[in-house]
Amino acid sequence: MSEGKDLMMRPNLPQTKTGGSLVATEQARAISEVQAALVVARANPRDELLAEKKVLNACKRKKLAEQALYSYPRGGKLVTGPSIRLAEVLARCWQNCFYGFREVGRGDDFSEVQAFCYDLEANVKVVREFQVKHLRDKKSGAQKLTSERDKYEYVANMAQRRVRACILEIIPGDIVDAAVEACEATLKQSIGDIRKQIDKIKKAFEQLGVTEEMLEAYLQRPLKSLVPADVVNLRKIHNSIRDGIGKVEDFFKKETQANKGPVVDGKPKKDNPKKEDKKEKQETPEKPPRQPQRKKTEEDVPPPPPPEGEVEPEYIPPPSDDDLELELDI
Repeated sequence: MSEGKDLMMRPNLPQTKTGGSLVATEQARAISEVQAALVVARANPRDELLAEKKVLNACKRKKLAEQALYSYPRGGKLVTGPSIRLAEVLARCWQNCFYGFREVGRGDDFSEVQAFCYDLEANVKVVREFQVKHLRDKKSGAQKLTSERDKYEYVANMAQRRVRACILEIIPGDIVDAAVEACEATLKQSIGDIRKQIDKIKKAFEQLGVTEEMLEAYLQRPLKSLVPADVVNLRKIHNSIRDGIGKVEDFFKKETQANKGPVVDGKPKKDNPKKEDKKEKQETPEKPPRQPQRKKTEEDVPPPPPPEGEVEPEYIPPPSDDDLELELDI
């Protein structure tokens, strides 16, 4: 009786699972999810022509077209391509694609991440495994990340680039190229008044630390002469810097105050090199003109010396014109 009372009086404690059982349960759950997704995908196969129409219709949206492309310099050339936003739209319209990333491990100063895209209908999976150090590059040097939020956001930013690569490897290349061309056409049609677009570009790049002078130096002409193609290109660059794909220094050269020259009334004063050259020419002393040399005549040449043993006769110069006039007067 005492043993039965003791069992009845004990509280119902939750049963704990060991680490091995937790891992086994998680693996079984993941396997069941994938199996269920494969069954659903094969029961609802995609229509590729319909999927292509969905992609092209989605690229006609202005907001999507503004975020669909990026660009960054590499090897002296400007590389452009679809962003993660366009890749997500492609995967959704193509259907039966499972994509994302997961953090599979973490060390003291790094995270091990796996990005993937799984075509459930074709049973094709693309995986990217990589490490992300908990360091953010800055001009002053690498900055160590300490808060969990900063670590997660930095890891997620790096992982999204690999997810984009995995999706673009699954989607056919001709579908991707058609989507990029459709987004560029949408941007050119939606530009409208070029003056308003110039103001928007100025404000957008000012938030990234890019001045109007830096934009004009990149374009090699004033902003007033923008054309629709320039607006599309600058939007790609803005998306690239905003998403962390490129840096401001990769596209624009920052001007120092020494290069700008002195400032007058809040504006840089432009030096005129022609005036400085004129001042230097005026300050340098002029050389005296070179006098022409007079040719020697027979009168200027002295007679040759007498031979040895003879007395040198006295040299009498020829009479001048004045002496001849005096003789005539006499």
